[in-house]
Amino acid sequence: MFKSSITKFLIASLGVLMVGLFVATLILAVYAWTNYALAGRIARLTRTDDTLFNALLTVRAQVPKISTSLFSRDDPAAVIDSRAARRVGNGDQRAAGVARHRHPQSR
Repeated sequence: MFKSSITKFLIASLGVLMVGLFVATLILAVYAWTNYALAGRIARLTRTDDTLFNALLTVRAQVPKISTSLFSRDDPAAVIDSRAARRVGNGDQRAAGVARHRHPQSR
């Protein structure tokens, strides 16, 4: 086939080279898209972890105040009632935050 024409040989060689470059570019594009999707998932899970961490921190911060009021000689009902009222007010915000950052597989 290529004994008579160098031009045909060069065109065929360039065609093979172009197909190889296209395949290599396609492989790199798929790899980049996979990394992009993984980064988005990591960002969503990080926001969820942050929401859960803040909720846990808030709950743990309330425990010493209530425990101290229970062991003191004062009436602990006022402290417990104020904490319960604050928890009910913040509960809706936390539930909305957790619902907004739910894991995509649990939907």
